[in-house]
Amino acid sequence: MKRSDGEWTRLGQLAEQGLMAAGLVHELRQPLMAAKAVLQMAQADGDDPTLREALRHLGHLEAVLEHHAGLGRSDERPRLFDFAERTDLGLAMCEHRARQVGVRVQWDAPSAPVYVRGVPASATQVVVILVRNALDALEGRTAGRLGVALGVQGVFARLAVEDDGPGLSQEVVQRLGEPFVSTKGSGQGTGLGIHIARRLVESAGGTVTWTGRGGGGTVAEVLWPLAT
Repeated sequence: MKRSDGEWTRLGQLAEQGLMAAGLVHELRQPLMAAKAVLQMAQADGDDPTLREALRHLGHLEAVLEHHAGLGRSDERPRLFDFAERTDLGLAMCEHRARQVGVRVQWDAPSAPVYVRGVPASATQVVVILVRNALDALEGRTAGRLGVALGVQGVFARLAVEDDGPGLSQEVVQRLGEPFVSTKGSGQGTGLGIHIARRLVESAGGTVTWTGRGGGGTVAEVLWPLAT
């Protein structure tokens, strides 16, 4: 596939941003570990609800940093993991964007673990890409709704991300997942996020599809093979 000069420029910018992000993760790790150690020593003197809550938030931040640190690794091997836990982490990473847009994500979590096999960081990345894409579609709309549900469908874990945004044309739906095919306006997106999400799901033996609803709105559906 022949790429235009503009597309090569965007790829170069994305690569540079990736290097900057990797450096930022490295710089944040040490002060985070130091803060966590101090709080743990203070907590050893007696249980304190405030310290316990602070440690919980630091633990979440640590998980986020570990996730980002692992995105560029090619040596992580598939293993058994709970898709619900990775969805929780992905949603937590989208909280800031959701507040910016003014949308409260409705998370229909399963009552039991949903065990699948694959690369855990890949599952989290898929959740983040699909949820952020839905949030972008809701930006500027009043009372927008975004729902996320996880369950079991046959031999697959089924993740559904549903929004009531402007929806997508059938032409766009058919081409989603191709590089540089974006659901956003001109100059506002590269389409690489959705392309990456599709590649990650397919590499695990699953599928990801998009469906436009009548009257607006889009449903992104991921089917990821259950662990056997």
